[in-house]
Amino acid sequence: MAIAGALFAFQAEVVKKEQIKKGGKTYERILVPLDGSKVGESALSHVKDLVSKMSPEVKVEITLLQALAPKTVPTVSGFETAGITYTEEQIEQTKKEAIEYLDKTGEALKSEGCPVVARVAN
Repeated sequence: MAIAGALFAFQAEVVKKEQIKKGGKTYERILVPLDGSKVGESALSHVKDLVSKMSPEVKVEITLLQALAPKTVPTVSGFETAGITYTEEQIEQTKKEAIEYLDKTGEALKSEGCPVVARVAN
């Protein structure tokens, strides 16, 4: 339990908030990196709390981000190490699954009226 608490604290610190003033209006952009774990997703309640405390005049955009694994994965067989490269088809499938995961994960924030953008980095 202590490990999960420490991981949540770390995840909450990773959430990046940026305030921008433009044309007399204030915009908040919040970046939330997600790795697919329940511990990572627990940061979303922190984001929801942040948004609920903001003034209604502040425009908020939340970006959910997931980074993909490297295109080449090292494998070990006996005493040899070799890299296995993913095909473009495998990479595109992984990106599609990541976007679907981010869209589904962001539904709770969207239902609160928050604009949520899903991004995948590779």
